[in-house]
Amino acid sequence: TALRDAYPVWILGCMIAFALVARDTVHDWLKKMLYILIAALYAVSLLINPILQYYFPLFIFGYAFMTSKKEGISLFLISLPIILLILSPWAMRNYQEFHKVILTRDVFWQGIWEGFGQFDDNPFGAKLSDDATCVFLREKSGYQGPCWTPASSDILRSMVLEAVYKEPVWVVKSFLRRVPSFFEPVLSWEFSSLGSLPQSVGNRLTILLQ
Repeated sequence: TALRDAYPVWILGCMIAFALVARDTVHDWLKKMLYILIAALYAVSLLINPILQYYFPLFIFGYAFMTSKKEGISLFLISLPIILLILSPWAMRNYQEFHKVILTRDVFWQGIWEGFGQFDDNPFGAKLSDDATCVFLREKSGYQGPCWTPASSDILRSMVLEAVYKEPVWVVKSFLRRVPSFFEPVLSWEFSSLGSLPQSVGNRLTILLQ
């Protein structure tokens, strides 16, 4: 099954590769062309998965760190109009539909709420599921419109802020509990006849934080 999350990984990998070539090239024209290509790839990745909108500032910072502040600014100034141009048809559609300037789909509050649902002990009733989240916000607020619109995003924002206000310690721990997953192996297997593989360091740290 081709998942939409898989394509941006390849795109971001290409962006990093082109950035490394741009860093090392002595031809100014080639560097600018690579900047344009990086921007175009990034805009396409946003059309596939809009949560990557938070990645680009880090990408610019990383590029400036490994080259120079001047090159980081140059990449940003060249990229911005390219990105806006590619996203403009989607932004115009959003304005016509919702009467708001939205460059891409707003998934920020949805991502945080469903992130709470990653842990079964969350006290908010959050689930790591788009469908379950849509049902929950309708039951909680009485909202009957379509999900994943500015209106439903506003409801999710209020739910997240309420959760942070009521359970700030749990919310902070939920972010800390994700840190060990960075050290998890990419692949793992379980064998019914041999039992499971030994528990990883990341899992032990997660249990301790719980």
